Amino acid sequence: MRFGRFRPFAKQKAGAPVVDVACDWTGRWVAAVTGGTLPTFRERKLLATIAHEGNRMVHVSEDGSRVVLVAFDGLHCYDLWGNPKWTYATGQDIHDVALQPDGTGTLVAEGERLLLLDSQGEVRWSAAMDGFVGGVALAGDRCLAGLERSVRCLDRDGKQLWELRTGQLVRGIVADERYVVCSSGKRIYCLTAAGKLL
Repeated sequence: MRFGRFRPFAKQKAGAPVVDVACDWTGRWVAAVTGGTLPTFRERKLLATIAHEGNRMVHVSEDGSRVVLVAFDGLHCYDLWGNPKWTYATGQDIHDVALQPDGTGTLVAEGERLLLLDSQGEVRWSAAMDGFVGGVALAGDRCLAGLERSVRCLDRDGKQLWELRTGQLVRGIVADERYVVCSSGKRIYCLTAAGKLL
């Protein structure tokens, strides 16, 4: 089968190489990061360009209310118009973050700790994970963390609900109210929300 030439639906100049990009669930609200800026867009129109150095990744809440910028100096939360909401400074490397759909909570993989920030960027709880924390996900009232040799599920208060040993680092996790899918080494694990293998 041959495919014709690809024609992008839309393209937008960012002014520098893009490090990461994210959008809300509709694709209308978009944030991109370059090494020194965070431009935000709504339906391809530039809303704001925030100057910040050392940018690594960006996440947009599903409802488009919050943008969380992960940089070498910590986390920075803005609305799509570039107004700062909060900052969480860290001396640790942040490997991943996950946002509540409405932006009211942020789960953070910080070094060997997992922490949940509230809507103001204050730490609700923090838990040592006995090793590197890779990928993270939020699903309803559950917090999921990919660890060096397992995936662990905690409740919204930081209490462990279950853990599945995988034998290798878990970096990618996606979850919803019913299922959890994660990758570890050369395997993909599909589980119920209660941690049972399918």
